[in-house]
Amino acid sequence: MVPETQPINEEAVEVEQAVEVEEVAAKVVVTRPKKKVNAVWTPEEEEALAKAWIKISVDKEVDDRQTKQGFWKRVLKHYQSLMPRSTCTKDQLNSKWTPMNASIVAFNGYYQQVV
Repeated sequence: MVPETQPINEEAVEVEQAVEVEEVAAKVVVTRPKKKVNAVWTPEEEEALAKAWIKISVDKEVDDRQTKQGFWKRVLKHYQSLMPRSTCTKDQLNSKWTPMNASIVAFNGYYQQVV
């Protein structure tokens, strides 16, 4: 801020502002690809996801001898058997399951406190 007692050189201020605009215009702007709009999951889809996750997670034959990717591939396969028209990927199922599981765990905790 310039004190009022100093004379203002208006030409210098205009040149300074023009330089700032040029600097901004010279910057490279990086844009990320637009994300797909999140589809609303129906209760039936959420139920199918929960059933698929439970079925695969309690499989005693495979147990803990599978990778994360392998686990979600199997969940996807079972989910698709329950919801044949679904176009979800294993990553979409995993993304949906994470907050859904947090809500389930919280509900279960409250339920256990009541019981």
